[in-house]
Amino acid sequence: MKRGVLIGIIAVLSSLAITTLIYQSRNTDADALSDDAATARHMWETLDTPPAPERELEDLRNSLKRNPEHVPILLRMAQVSRELGNREEALENLRKALQVDSKNREARLELGRVLFEAGDVDGAIRETEQLLKLDPSSTDGLYNLGAIYGNIGQKDRAREYWTKAVAIAPDSESGQRARNALDQLGR
Repeated sequence: MKRGVLIGIIAVLSSLAITTLIYQSRNTDADALSDDAATARHMWETLDTPPAPERELEDLRNSLKRNPEHVPILLRMAQVSRELGNREEALENLRKALQVDSKNREARLELGRVLFEAGDVDGAIRETEQLLKLDPSSTDGLYNLGAIYGNIGQKDRAREYWTKAVAIAPDSESGQRARNALDQLGR
């Protein structure tokens, strides 16, 4: 899902960059370019070398100013913030994404992960259970809920969720991780 969001963002930026290049060929006055076009041109020039996370986060914040309810931007901001170690900003962006789209499965899954990392086990369980209400066959959600229960010593509950994950999608990444976790529980 993350790859799909990233590909979508790159596709939009590529489209804007092409439009910018066409516009530039007609008007060489750089001051005449809109902020969006200048941003697109910058992103087009740097697609082969992604910007440093801090720079990317700043670019995302600027994009969010123009479209404050853009869920893919909020999700990417949360991911970059998390990578930079800023859990509070990640949590804030994930909660904003869910305010805009309360049924967004990716936001709900990531919120559960970040809450667990922040030590809020009850919040992590609550958010992951909410995800599973929306999508009972979410292998990632089943794996994560199993991992939460496994980490707090509730091995039977962990086994229950991991078994479901394996049954639903044994060849998926989360299905394979659940199978490995079940194997470790069996020891």
